[in-house]
Amino acid sequence: MHFGASLRMLRVQGGWSLRDLAAAVGVSSAYLSRVEHGHDAAPTPERLAALARSLELPADLLPRLAGRVAATPTEASLAADALHREVLRRRLSPAQVGRVLEFIEHHFPAAHPPRHATVAALLSGTRVVRGARVASLDDAMDLAALRLGAGGQAAVLAESFRRGGAAAFALGGGLLLPHTPEGAPVAALVLLATPLPAPTPDDRPIHGVLALTGVPRGAAGLTLLGHAAQLADPTLLHALAHAPDDEAVLRLLRMFEGG
Repeated sequence: MHFGASLRMLRVQGGWSLRDLAAAVGVSSAYLSRVEHGHDAAPTPERLAALARSLELPADLLPRLAGRVAATPTEASLAADALHREVLRRRLSPAQVGRVLEFIEHHFPAAHPPRHATVAALLSGTRVVRGARVASLDDAMDLAALRLGAGGQAAVLAESFRRGGAAAFALGGGLLLPHTPEGAPVAALVLLATPLPAPTPDDRPIHGVLALTGVPRGAAGLTLLGHAAQLADPTLLHALAHAPDDEAVLRLLRMFEGG
């Protein structure tokens, strides 16, 4: 995942200029620009916390996007590390990891509903496309727009994608995240059978398009986009693409988002 691209998306969506956000968290605009373009590593936990406060995001969201973990291990984190080691030792494929996640979701459902809007809640089986065979990203975006709903804001979003191109919505990690505040709050997920080349922050090809309409303005919308940005992970996208059916995709997303 390219943290800088996600941070830039959240800053722009939140209406912050680079200079104003840098001043709010006590860093130089040059430094923040380097982070957004991937020239500097993700900020320290303290600076991530300051960014989250300014953007009115949940405290744990930016550290998760940046791949930062707590410095002091807990019993739960040690157990999670052990599970991760087993996945690596057994060389599980993304599809096999998906089956493990399904088992966890089935036998150990989340005790509490998420406190934020989720991508899974905006999707339905009719708006998930697995193994899409398209010739271009424009075609993939058109397919997403059709699943969002014919005409209206879905068509506007597709046209916006054509004008801005992949670079306007690419987060790295194989994900395009075109979005608009207009229209009804719905999502469409198109998982490609064959990755397509595109100008991306990390030079990875595109594995999936997650299109969102009706993204709320303010903190709620930024939180939704932040959680959507976590899907910018080729391994996760591969696991979703190889899920046995659309409902399995939704179950994996609910578990991944903490729902």
